[in-house]
Amino acid sequence: MTSLLSQTELINKQLRRTVRAWWADGLWDLAMAGFLAVTAVWLYPLVFAFAFPSWTWPWPFTTQETINPMRAEVTLWAVATLIIWVGYVYLAYWLVSWLKRRFVAPRLGDVRFHFMLPIDSQTIAAYAALYALGSILVMALLAWLKEGPRLVTALWIVAPASVLFVLGRTYALARYRWVAGLGLVLALAMEFLTTTAVYPQGPTNFMDVSPLLGNPSLPLLVWAWVLLVSGSLAFYQTMRLPHASE
Repeated sequence: MTSLLSQTELINKQLRRTVRAWWADGLWDLAMAGFLAVTAVWLYPLVFAFAFPSWTWPWPFTTQETINPMRAEVTLWAVATLIIWVGYVYLAYWLVSWLKRRFVAPRLGDVRFHFMLPIDSQTIAAYAALYALGSILVMALLAWLKEGPRLVTALWIVAPASVLFVLGRTYALARYRWVAGLGLVLALAMEFLTTTAVYPQGPTNFMDVSPLLGNPSLPLLVWAWVLLVSGSLAFYQTMRLPHASE
């Protein structure tokens, strides 16, 4: 029994080292930055449509109707969001895998995974607890200081911070813990620069947001920028390593 436990612990340790190598070169940071930027652009009109009256809706939901306006368009836009996410993740996985084989493998060795990374139950539990607690705290803070919980914004402020912190802690990636803290601070700071939109008129600018839902595009763009910097620096350091053939 002791031998079996030792072998299991050794396998888990090796698996964690492999997962760490998969993230260490910064390519997935760049892929995540693109994902968040695309999501920021795509979600803005959708959240706008849910948060404000139909006569203030942006393109492509512009309408003069007042009873059930443009419900089909809103539904199709929401479904398209899921399709875009799935398509982006698949293409990003293919591109990152190719870049790893082309540029990273000659320097750090070839690390490959199936489409889904293996994540143990303890890591998932830690993420869920951190995400739930962080979301509640951020919503309470925004409700207290910014006239509303800004539900969707709060979720997108906390989600990347939770993912990055847990990844950094679980797989000994120190930069992710720093990035989690920096991104959280910057996203909250950006949120405190926003103003509350007048409900009947809708927002007059990008920083004019719904007190109930917020504007999740703001934290998404902040996180995209932070991950772009993180990934660029990590990949630059990786490319400076000597080639195996040298």
